[in-house]
Amino acid sequence: MKNLLVTITLIFLSQIVFSQPTFTANDTVPIYDTPFRLSINPNFNGNQWSDQKSADIAAGNPLVGTEGVGVRAFRVPLPENFLDFWGYDIRVDAFQHYGDLGILDNTVFLEAPTDEHRDTTMYCPGIQSEMFANIYEPIWDGGANGTPVNDDNYAALYIYRTVSTYKDNVKFWEIWNEPDLDQSGNGWKPQDIAGNWYDNVPDPCDYKLKAPVYHYIRLLRISYEVIKSVDPEAYVTVGGLGYESFLDIILRHTDNPNGGEVTADFPLKGGAYFDVLSYHVYPHLNGSLKYWDNSINGFAYQRHSDAASDGAIGLKDRFVDVLLEYGYDGNTYPEKYFILTETTVPRKKFEDYIGSDAAARNYSMKIQIAAYQNDIRQIAIYQLADQATFDNATSWLEMAGLYEIISSSQPYQVTPNESGIACRTLTQLLHGSTYDVNATNALNLPSNIRGGAFIGGGTSTTDTTYVLWAKTETDESEIASATFTLPQDLNYVTLEKRTWDFSISDNVDIVNNENFQLTGTPTFFKGIIGGDPVATINPDLSNRLVIQPNPFKDFFKITFEINETKNVKLEIYDGKGVLLSEINQAELPQGEHTFLLEESQYFVPGMYFGKLTIEGKTPISFKVLKQ
Repeated sequence: MKNLLVTITLIFLSQIVFSQPTFTANDTVPIYDTPFRLSINPNFNGNQWSDQKSADIAAGNPLVGTEGVGVRAFRVPLPENFLDFWGYDIRVDAFQHYGDLGILDNTVFLEAPTDEHRDTTMYCPGIQSEMFANIYEPIWDGGANGTPVNDDNYAALYIYRTVSTYKDNVKFWEIWNEPDLDQSGNGWKPQDIAGNWYDNVPDPCDYKLKAPVYHYIRLLRISYEVIKSVDPEAYVTVGGLGYESFLDIILRHTDNPNGGEVTADFPLKGGAYFDVLSYHVYPHLNGSLKYWDNSINGFAYQRHSDAASDGAIGLKDRFVDVLLEYGYDGNTYPEKYFILTETTVPRKKFEDYIGSDAAARNYSMKIQIAAYQNDIRQIAIYQLADQATFDNATSWLEMAGLYEIISSSQPYQVTPNESGIACRTLTQLLHGSTYDVNATNALNLPSNIRGGAFIGGGTSTTDTTYVLWAKTETDESEIASATFTLPQDLNYVTLEKRTWDFSISDNVDIVNNENFQLTGTPTFFKGIIGGDPVATINPDLSNRLVIQPNPFKDFFKITFEINETKNVKLEIYDGKGVLLSEINQAELPQGEHTFLLEESQYFVPGMYFGKLTIEGKTPISFKVLKQ
């Protein structure tokens, strides 16, 4: 009955709302002015982790006592073979939950026909096409079958039903995941090497779809027309490309099955049928971190986070060059937006790849800063959680999570990796901010220092946050150092300094604005203009806490200092606000003091919240993480 009601609703809406678009992406691309959002590929982590519970630990949900890892968008599949089996509304509740948590502007990739709707042709001998059958049937039939699309065009019907059901919670519709996955070794080749895709098109056997490349352009055309008829403000995007040569194929051909030629029936080339370019980049795989060195007659390596970030942005720049060649410059045709829907650096080393907690942490922050600076609207980290324990992992894919492995744990017993903590910090401090080019240029950063100035974000709409770090330059090392002085005309007396783990430590240090130290890890600074800098942070800096270790395994200790005899109370709460422990000390004398808290039955893995109250002073709140 539920599916019947959905069908009746779609039929009713089709008679009232939907009409074929009279425009293409060669005419207009909707303005997207939403601030940058950190996205995630959640992936499967065990049956105990529903979509909703995965969203809880991605974005944070105070109702279940989890703070999340700063995620503000999801990238997930809704393939036809899945929706046909479970029902088209199977994920509606999950997407509504995403919205409740602030997970918005989501990306869904569309692919994978049912067996009944899959093209049976073997364009590659012995291997069936991956694509939909009947894609060259008319897209529209004037409502003859109860929907505005031609139900015999299976792709059109699937896309229409999916977008109609999920349009309120999806902004980007990605057409197939990695359609250009190269199985011939030609996709990477530049034009001066035989077999390249700039001068040729891949044989169906040579790439993922096992069909003529014109069929993919046809799917883009179907998708564009149907999606824009349902939601004109949605964005159609190519599906996670890895090769700029495949983009060139799309832009130089139509959907004509006869060689992609322009005819009356096939008047426009592929660029007319997408608004956004989604791409994938794994710097350790695409050659960004090694180069040929004649002096050693072999490859030399630069396996550090700055080179990895440069490599990810470098691929985006090469895609831009191809778009410009075909007129997508904002003058001849509208410019395309960019989203990066899969990227990561693993936190364990395999083969000759980059891999460490520090590299993964730093890359997760630097690629987001680079996205702000290079107009990439979303970065989707791959993936939410590790797929193996550190010691047992045998592949970099198993060590790419923002959390340690959760498939063997129950909600919400999770431990964020350093990259997860860093992502939460960056979202907490910068989400909603705007990258300020002029303020960044005014810093006149030397070549060994990177970063930028950001206006707004966090709880302020006007504050400027400076994110700065010393450029990493040593192979397999995240160690770097530099000193920097902010320009005098900023009139900062001192600076508030927040490090990558601020989201669990809450520590704010006051540093001089001259010759302050930077490392290879991004650090956040806010300037204090005049007045008493101490008062802006805490009424009594002598009361600042030191919590060690944090995260902890068996115990943690809290060290603080008071400058006269005081009554002191320490309270520890779990994520639901339940008081677990209380320590009261009357007339504690002047000096440094330490409270030791050892593991007991109430310290299961997760986040805990504490409050230290010193008589006559503002209470100090803190967080501590149990691994």
